Amino acid sequence: MKNLNISQPAIRGLLHAAGAILYIFAISLFLDKGEAFFGSNLPNLFGPILILSLLVVSAAIMAILFFLKPVMLLIEKQSREAVLLLAFTMGWFVFLVAALFLVVALF
Repeated sequence: MKNLNISQPAIRGLLHAAGAILYIFAISLFLDKGEAFFGSNLPNLFGPILILSLLVVSAAIMAILFFLKPVMLLIEKQSREAVLLLAFTMGWFVFLVAALFLVVALF
């Protein structure tokens, strides 16, 4: 535990992937409870506008979580670190999603 450094690609990748999972969970909870928030009397045009706006915001947030730091590292000519960070972030994300599916399937 003493060598735990946030600048290490594996740790930073885990944090980025966990942030993505938490964001997805929050949005899923919001969508599941949407009727409680907005009621069932939404105008027909409001629903698609809300969903498309959420899509744009979600794409931006995921781009920040997955690609911002690797792109910054590439700009700083640290391509090896950029690739490592992106690989660890994707790897941790796949692992966490698979673990969640396994937990849901078992329970």
